[in-house]
Amino acid sequence: MSKRAAGLVYFERWLDPVAETILSRRPEIELVRLSYGEPLAETDARIRLAYEYQISPRTELLGPWFGDRDLLAKCSNLLAISSSGAGYDMVDVDACTVAGVIVCSQTGANAAAVAEHACTRDDARARQKDRSV
Repeated sequence: MSKRAAGLVYFERWLDPVAETILSRRPEIELVRLSYGEPLAETDARIRLAYEYQISPRTELLGPWFGDRDLLAKCSNLLAISSSGAGYDMVDVDACTVAGVIVCSQTGANAAAVAEHACTRDDARARQKDRSV
């Protein structure tokens, strides 16, 4: 069995739970689940060891865990930050570039689900309107 990396860290959960299932089967990847409920010092010590950081969407991410200069200064092993959701405004791309950290954006990964939700909502509104006439 190969040596495991220091870790791919993420907070609370993946947007799609299948990601955790797939990644956990890879012996070379150590998944490190962090929780906002843990003491700050404990989370800080664990994130400092990370090679990769799967950052939460802006609406779920809490400070001080944004991909900014402060985080980069304490995470000297960090190679990549990957964002999920609609954008990567919680990542300071310029600071990552200076630090040599790759920024990956998964914007649009949930586009089909969003479109389906919008169509279903519109259909429901149309049916409701038909009933009120």
